[in-house]
Amino acid sequence: MGHNTSDYLAIAVARNEPEILDQDMTPGDIVAALERLKFHGDFRTIKVDGPVGDYLVSTLRRKT
Repeated sequence: MGHNTSDYLAIAVARNEPEILDQDMTPGDIVAALERLKFHGDFRTIKVDGPVGDYLVSTLRRKT
């Protein structure tokens, strides 16, 4: 899982920092990070690099 380990994601959440979804992550890593997002009236900020954004868009387009 590249430099985006689960420890990194846990630390980012604990520090209230944005989680970064990047091309070093596997599709499973991306899903796990997205599953951890909590939306309770607050907005969460995540950062997505270009390749991950392209991956998410193409995946969602195939599902529609």
